[in-house]
Amino acid sequence: MKRLLTPVLTLLTIVLLAPAVLHAETVTYCDSFPRQTIRDFTLNIQPFSQPGCYLANAQVVLGVVVDGAFYGENTGNCLPGGCSENDSTHVSLAFTNLDGAAVGSVYDHAQHLTLTSYDGVLDFAGASGYTSPYVWPAYTGWAMTYANLAQFLAPQSVLVDTQAFWSRTGPGNGSYGVRTYVRGTLCVTYTYTCPVGAAPSTWAGVKVLYR
Repeated sequence: MKRLLTPVLTLLTIVLLAPAVLHAETVTYCDSFPRQTIRDFTLNIQPFSQPGCYLANAQVVLGVVVDGAFYGENTGNCLPGGCSENDSTHVSLAFTNLDGAAVGSVYDHAQHLTLTSYDGVLDFAGASGYTSPYVWPAYTGWAMTYANLAQFLAPQSVLVDTQAFWSRTGPGNGSYGVRTYVRGTLCVTYTYTCPVGAAPSTWAGVKVLYR
C-alpha cells in the first residue's frame, strides 16, 4: 500500500504544480455611421475587457464610402448644337489615427454634358436634364496596427472630418445641384491569450485519470 501511495502523491504534486497554458482568442467590435448627408462624424472604439486575459495585438480597420450625384435640368433654350454643361466636385476626408498621425484622402469627380432646350418636364432626365451618380470608396478595409496596446484599455474614438465642394458652368436657366453622402465603419479586432489549466486542480480530477 505504501509503495502505491508514494507514486500517486508524487503525481498529484506534479499535476497541481503544472503551469497553465495560454489559449489564444480573438474578438471583434464594430461601430458604424449610417449613410447621411456629408458631415463630420465620430466612430468609437470599444476598449479591451477580458478579465484575467492578456492583450497580444489590436488591429483597427476603417471603411469610409462617399457617394452622390450631380443633377440638373435646363429650362431655357439652346442653340441647335446644344448647351454645354460642366460639373465638378472635390471631396476630402481627414482624421488623426490613434498614434496622433494625420491621415487624409481627396477625390475629384467631373463630367461634361451637352443639353438640349427644355423638354417641358422638370425631371432631371431626358435630353435637357441629367442625374449622374458617383461612388468613392475612400477607405475599404484600411487596417491600422498599433504597438502601444495600453491605449486600448480605455475608450477611444476617431473623428473623421469631411468637406465637399461643387462647381459648375453651363446654362443660366434651370435647376442644378449636387447631393453628397458619407457612411463609415470602424472595427477593432483584439487578439488575446487566457490562461487555461493544463491539468486537473483537484484530487477528484486526478482520480478521473485512473478510472
